[in-house]
Amino acid sequence: MTVRRGQVAVYLVLVLVAISVLMAMNVGAFLAVRSKNRMMNAVDAAAIAVARKQGEILNELGRRNVEHLQRLIRPNDPRGDWTPEDTAELRELAFFGPLEGIELAGRAAADWGFAEARVDDELAQCFRDHVSEIINEYCDNADLYPEYRERQWVDYAARLSALAAGGFTVAPGYMETANAWRQEPLLSGAFYDAIAGRAWCWFSLGNRMHYLDMDHETMPRPEFAEARLQENSEIFPVHVTFRTWMDSEWASEFVPGVGFNERWTNFVCRVTGCSREELAAAPRAADPTEVWVFYDDNWRAWSRTFNPDNFPIAGSVRPEYDVAGCVASCIMLGDVPRLAVDEVARRSMEVTAEAKPLGTVIDLEGELAPVTAFHSFIAPSQPNERIFTEAQLVLMGAVPRAAGVSLSPAWYRHVKEHLPRYFETGPGGEGCYYCRQLTLWENPAFRASARDWLMANGENCRAGTGPGTEKGGYDWAH
Repeated sequence: MTVRRGQVAVYLVLVLVAISVLMAMNVGAFLAVRSKNRMMNAVDAAAIAVARKQGEILNELGRRNVEHLQRLIRPNDPRGDWTPEDTAELRELAFFGPLEGIELAGRAAADWGFAEARVDDELAQCFRDHVSEIINEYCDNADLYPEYRERQWVDYAARLSALAAGGFTVAPGYMETANAWRQEPLLSGAFYDAIAGRAWCWFSLGNRMHYLDMDHETMPRPEFAEARLQENSEIFPVHVTFRTWMDSEWASEFVPGVGFNERWTNFVCRVTGCSREELAAAPRAADPTEVWVFYDDNWRAWSRTFNPDNFPIAGSVRPEYDVAGCVASCIMLGDVPRLAVDEVARRSMEVTAEAKPLGTVIDLEGELAPVTAFHSFIAPSQPNERIFTEAQLVLMGAVPRAAGVSLSPAWYRHVKEHLPRYFETGPGGEGCYYCRQLTLWENPAFRASARDWLMANGENCRAGTGPGTEKGGYDWAH
């Protein structure tokens, strides 16, 4: 066979083109994966940085609790008497201190190359919208949003406005807002995911079956909780509360006419370093009107907040860490390259992460115990010790939280704009993932299929069983 001149060159060119395309695809894939990994590493670092800040705030509150005791016990303490102004400082720390987490999260993200990045415009708008809610609702409705001091909400809105104006890289992924609705299931992302995935087992857990008989006209409408004093920041809250001894579990240690019993005496002497003689000569230490800082009800047992078969961690939680407490949730939105060469060059990506501060104390029996071991009183085991010593990432949604709203733009718009309309006229919101699930839900035949499946298979429902239950059946963050 005669080979024409130049034929080999044509073949070589074709081979080189093919190799170039493969190299370009590999480079594109590498860039896409690297961009995603950098974003995920950045948001992980941001969440850990905020969780450390939460731990630092709690450590400081515990230190000041101990100082409060010491100043009541020692009349000649050089720090002077404990005053209402000292308690006010603690309230300020619990309420405004966590906002520093926004700046810390940005610095952590900068270490991964996001120093010049800014929060997505839509996400930033959600943040600004909430600031407007504070100004237009909270500040003018003292009955609904009581304050622990004058201008509490005005100053809070001003601080948030300054943060928004300065721009930030990482946004809080979740806000426990003072105007949050307190009603399931429409405020649970897992409800919509269960509809989308036909995860009927979700409805068999927690007495949720009755929702299968409801539509937009009969579904319970979210309502505000009763007015309460806002003691924690809406953003990155540390979940503390201010109480007197007699408003806490320590009341069970009080002996009328005598004062606190032997157990309480041992506790105070240990955490303050004061002698029993000093304590006996200081009746103010047992004053039932003094205000102290306690962990609030969110610091319940971590493993007991989920169905025992549905705890989102393999194995069991070590007893000394079995406390839910607070969590730092962070979110980033950014553009990353697409993997497919026939698609638009870049796409928007949303990444989230959660972390929580971890610590332990030595209880009154000398055993390693959760931080709440002292009747939820915030204090280290010994003077000058730290309670919280580390922060770790946790699974999204693994730490239960008070009612609030995610700053994920799609979820925020759904809660603030689409849900009110749903109760009036049914589902709407073109392009809204959550609204599409509600459209399915409005079909009686769709809900009937769920009931039929559960009647036949519901007794076998466990975490991760049944169609579409890959997420395990508990509420995931967005």
